[in-house]
Amino acid sequence: MPAPARAPTITDMSYAVVWSEADSAARVGKLELHDGSLVLDGANGLDRIPVSDIVALRIGRSRSERLGGRPVLELQLVRARILRLATLSGIGALHEIADHIAGRLAPR
Repeated sequence: MPAPARAPTITDMSYAVVWSEADSAARVGKLELHDGSLVLDGANGLDRIPVSDIVALRIGRSRSERLGGRPVLELQLVRARILRLATLSGIGALHEIADHIAGRLAPR
């Protein structure tokens, strides 16, 4: 008899995303959520962002904030860095990611 399937946890989740930092060109790849970090995996390699480096976050919906016409999750990082990311699967996934990160941010 096969073992019952294990339900995925949020740390098993990955999302197809597009992201950009500062004025750099947008990159496409996947975002993996982990308890202590976010991992962006694209053609140019991996970027690991510790949750402790995230100062604030917000959803950006204005035309000027969007990436490829999609709303973004704007992450304000230490050293005045700004990372914007948009999911390819819609606003619901963007809110899931925001909730995951917000639940791990230390009170400031």
